[in-house]
Amino acid sequence: MRCWQMSESVGVATSWDPAVYLRYGDERLRPALDLLGRIDADAPARVVDLGCGPGNVTAILEPGQYWDMLRPVCAALDIWETIYLHALTGENAAVQWASGTSLRPFLDPLPEGLRAQFLAAYSAAVAPHYPRRADGTTLLPFRRLFIVARAR
Repeated sequence: MRCWQMSESVGVATSWDPAVYLRYGDERLRPALDLLGRIDADAPARVVDLGCGPGNVTAILEPGQYWDMLRPVCAALDIWETIYLHALTGENAAVQWASGTSLRPFLDPLPEGLRAQFLAAYSAAVAPHYPRRADGTTLLPFRRLFIVARAR
């Protein structure tokens, strides 16, 4: 099964693989649970999750810029940033993590033979940055920016 979303960074619909995404379900759910724990309302009328992107917007804007854009129209605003250190297992764990989401726009258009070549080259390039530890774990730091805003 493949799901599709519009990607502004590449200007076309890109796919993501729910099976690979859910392989790391606990790691991917933790930020959502942390965010929900920070919503200061007994029964909010509406909660909007603007996440699940490749991070291209948060890479461009700093947290202070979000504050400047949102604060004039919000009754309350809370912005924080954190880095989750995900402990992944398996061969090429960081590549496996990315293969379900952020690598899809690069992998999907390639013919099967080139896809394998690309993955081999990509794996070799990222391996020094995400080494497998003595216990077999690969540590993947994953930056998240959270925003909780309450309308006026």
